[in-house]
Amino acid sequence: MKQPLYLLTRSAQAQNAYGPFTQEILASEGLVNVQRVDLDIEPLADLGQGDLAVLTRCALRLSEIDALLDSVRRGLRLVVLAPSNAFLQRVGWRPASKSVYPGWARVAQGYPGAGDPLQTHIPVAKSTPYEEQVPEWTPLAHAVDADWRDAGAPAAAQFPLGDGAVGLFLYDLPKAVARIRFGNPDLAGYVQAGLHRWQHAGDLFIGHVDLRVIGRPQADFHAQLLVRLLTDLAPWPLPRLWYYERGAHRAAAVFQSDGDNSKTDDFRALDQALTARGATATFYLMPTTKMTPDLVQEFRDRGHTFGPHVNVLGERQTEEMYFEFPEALREQTAAFRERFGTVSTSLQAHGAPWSGYMEWVPDHIAEGYRMLFVYLSLTRAFLGQYMCGSGRPLRFCGLDGTVHDAYQQPIVTYDDQSIQDYLTEHPGEMVATFESRLREALEHSHTAMGILSHPVSFAQYSRPAVERYLDALAAAQVPVYNGDAWCALQDRRRAVELRCEVPSERTVLCTVENLRGPLCLMVPVPSEAGEAVVRVDGAVVEPEMDSRLTAQYLLVDLAGKPDGASTEVEMRWK
Repeated sequence: MKQPLYLLTRSAQAQNAYGPFTQEILASEGLVNVQRVDLDIEPLADLGQGDLAVLTRCALRLSEIDALLDSVRRGLRLVVLAPSNAFLQRVGWRPASKSVYPGWARVAQGYPGAGDPLQTHIPVAKSTPYEEQVPEWTPLAHAVDADWRDAGAPAAAQFPLGDGAVGLFLYDLPKAVARIRFGNPDLAGYVQAGLHRWQHAGDLFIGHVDLRVIGRPQADFHAQLLVRLLTDLAPWPLPRLWYYERGAHRAAAVFQSDGDNSKTDDFRALDQALTARGATATFYLMPTTKMTPDLVQEFRDRGHTFGPHVNVLGERQTEEMYFEFPEALREQTAAFRERFGTVSTSLQAHGAPWSGYMEWVPDHIAEGYRMLFVYLSLTRAFLGQYMCGSGRPLRFCGLDGTVHDAYQQPIVTYDDQSIQDYLTEHPGEMVATFESRLREALEHSHTAMGILSHPVSFAQYSRPAVERYLDALAAAQVPVYNGDAWCALQDRRRAVELRCEVPSERTVLCTVENLRGPLCLMVPVPSEAGEAVVRVDGAVVEPEMDSRLTAQYLLVDLAGKPDGASTEVEMRWK
């Protein structure tokens, strides 16, 4: 049985704060068979032929570096994030003793994210190989500066070493993803956007996300480049889970709706538009919202879910909000549960207040909320764009490296009183932006689309645009989830256990355990492979072979089993 992907971290080192977050990034990309090894607690495993590992940013003793490189020469395939100068020198690279800051990465053609450069917000160390020592090396991305001028060094590369191979990212990739996803921590507590008197998550991105690339899901591309390198280096076809339930789903959407002061007829109008297109939403209700328990149950019977629209935006709007919000979260959640029963696992508070960097995340988790829609693409320049560098969910990661059991789900497009005039006068522009983002997602990034529509806004002015969004999604066979179903899908993916065995060059056996609902298994197609024969639990099935994320994959839809019993998948190429 093949070993898992090893993730090497050092919990005692401050520079390794984002090392464990790498596991969440890999899980989001479908690599769920990851075994973390904390080198400050346990010794380095005896790795070698047939093993695959990621070394996160940390300091190693020279003896540890030598032992690790001996493993590579015996066949280990190793990817190193932000390698030290000592490591670089020992593999034949020349550290320049300087870095590009803030660093950008221009991904090479043929890899995920190729095109305009990607922000990192952190240093990219300048280093190049000694050609006589590393004659065969391949750059995956080139370092460029903020003006997109070439820095004369790679940002990521790979090369053979003995019987193994080494991949390098010359920057701390998980920290870069965190900076892109969660914004600039130096802006925490400041109101930057000039839209309201209270802080929003969007304030963390003013002057932080470069408007030249705000239409690119940058965080997704960094993660996809890491997994592409692992896939290329792996000594066996590296299986993973597709982002969505079916291989035919090339993107997805999640729909939320803030009740605000909407009337019953407003809710019914939005419900009809969603239901007619096979979509569902999560509705958030204020204490004053005119929805009866019977009407809520009627909507639930059609697949919608509900939660409180927590409101602390009284007349004062002072510093007291820092203290008032956690109290209101507890009180209004309890009141909603008493009135309507089940509470959604997702939440959007009224006015989307957000204090600090992510201080309120534990408060949400304590009340059972595990998917937060608070990161809206505020300001006109951000509207319909990837403010957080992604449309897909990812668990929150704090500055100390704590990975919280709650997902950040960015909202890409929305309607709101603040943009009513624009959306009323220029609905075509909003729709064109949405359709452009959707096309790119379907063809390249396969990211998701977070959508917010208020029932009152839908009924009064945003219906033409929102219905166009829903029609475009339906035409592309993109499923539209409510917050609860979307959160449950993320949990199901991460709960799967996936093991791989390769008895011959053209045969891959996968054991999938704890699969409790439909998901899609992806296996890279071996070079020069012919027709594939696939069996699931012994029965022949028709797989799909398709190009995804710049590589050829065999995609096998799996139904899962209610008790999570193992599913055996056999793939043979002629």
